[in-house]
Amino acid sequence: MKKPIECISGGLTLRGMLHLPDNRTENIPLVIMCHGLAGVKTEARFLFASLSKQLEQEGVGSVRFDFRGNGESDGQFIDMTIGTLIEDIINIRNFVKTLSNVDQQNVHLLGYSQGGLSAAIAAPQIKNQLKSLTLWAPAAVLTEEVHQGMFAGVAFNKDNLPEYIDVKGLKLGRSYLEEALKIDAYEYSKGFDKPVLIVHGTKDAAVPYEYGIRYKDEVYTAEQLTFVTVEGSSHTFEIPEYRKQLLDATTAFISSQAKRQEI
Repeated sequence: MKKPIECISGGLTLRGMLHLPDNRTENIPLVIMCHGLAGVKTEARFLFASLSKQLEQEGVGSVRFDFRGNGESDGQFIDMTIGTLIEDIINIRNFVKTLSNVDQQNVHLLGYSQGGLSAAIAAPQIKNQLKSLTLWAPAAVLTEEVHQGMFAGVAFNKDNLPEYIDVKGLKLGRSYLEEALKIDAYEYSKGFDKPVLIVHGTKDAAVPYEYGIRYKDEVYTAEQLTFVTVEGSSHTFEIPEYRKQLLDATTAFISSQAKRQEI
């Protein structure tokens, strides 16, 4: 079953899609999916939509949504910051609390690229409301490079920030850059102590593989982390085999965590 949903965050309406499996009517595990920079709730090559369908077959539901200022949600892209992204994630989790057929002890968070950066930072803040975290190519590079006067390939003067920069034809506002200058992505992600999956391609030019490895080395313990390398893949998992590795690894991890009994 699939139906549109709406949620208020920061006084704006977020719009998304709720997927629930046909073979379960109660105590349904559920995943919240957070898209990347200038993305939407289906994601590149329909990765999120495909994952939702795959998870349904495992008895797992999902909510995939557009962040404010993105896709069908209200707001302007220029007003987006990492703080607003995190606020949206928390408010979507609050929306999920209103779903009586969802097992509230079995809610999972997934983020891709900028969505992964934001999900990783949000997760410690709501760790008691999550059972696991999945990160696809988490984009710590976005905050790291701002300190060098660079964002997604766009150069600027970090000592005299512009009103906005042009990112993929969209205006990214000064407030985003100001906030990013204050954020240590790895330090801010510490404190989440539940199981984590990271999937990263070795040929990712947008978020180099080394940034994923740093989460492995600096943020998560060996006991909690499953790290999946997709050899040869770019940032968008652009060929069918890479896509299959990504979706199958994610489905297997989330499905196993959904079935895991707490000790």
